[in-house]
Amino acid sequence: MEFSPDLQPARLIKRYKRFLADVVTPQAESCPSTVLIPGP
Repeated sequence: MEFSPDLQPARLIKRYKRFLADVVTPQAESCPSTVLIPGP
């Protein structure tokens, strides 16, 4: 798969319900996510 822009590494902080998550990048930037995160 090709992604534009390139994917960036990040650490999951907290997952809310099914579609939202808080993550932190290696540069310590916070980034909310609104994409589907597969899980139980």
